[in-house]
Amino acid sequence: MGWFGFGFMRKKGSKQHRLQQAPTAEKDDPQLRNTALLELSRRLAFGQSQIVDEVSEAILHEEDYFVRWFDRLDERGISCPIPELPWFALVDSLQAEGLACEIDWKEGSYEVASVIENLLARKQLLPEAEWNLEHEADEILPTYDFLVKMFKLLQVHSITLACMDINSDSYVLITVRMEEYSELRALAARAGYRIDGFEQG
Repeated sequence: MGWFGFGFMRKKGSKQHRLQQAPTAEKDDPQLRNTALLELSRRLAFGQSQIVDEVSEAILHEEDYFVRWFDRLDERGISCPIPELPWFALVDSLQAEGLACEIDWKEGSYEVASVIENLLARKQLLPEAEWNLEHEADEILPTYDFLVKMFKLLQVHSITLACMDINSDSYVLITVRMEEYSELRALAARAGYRIDGFEQG
């Protein structure tokens, strides 16, 4: 398992702009990569131990994991165990617990705002009275630009809106405390994957 060239893209009009590349993974040491991914899983799991268990199973017993979650993986077009299985295990288990949410690259801003509010509520990162994100919705804005807008708004509250890259035309959104973001991003890179904020507007 390792960095496999996920392209974290923004769709703006008819153009695609590649964001900065993640640092090089520890590609010569699978054990270090797996250790980094498990630590990342623990950090993102918000106390839900089954998330770490699923990632661990995908690392150690990929065939068993694939059989157990065949339907979920089939929906992603994954028809056999692949090296990136542990990363998808993390993404899917976070989604199952409401700690991440995958949206289409052209999702409407009202739906995006609702998704972000749910993520904030799940981790109680911001009092409900301070959300008001749907009031910021603007259907004229492309999805990526609205995500940049939400990123900047949440930074005021020391919260980072970020995306787990799955080499897809979708965004897997997570919300984390600003002080955690750099280390989470570094762990993902060490594991061979990518987490990015929406800094580039």
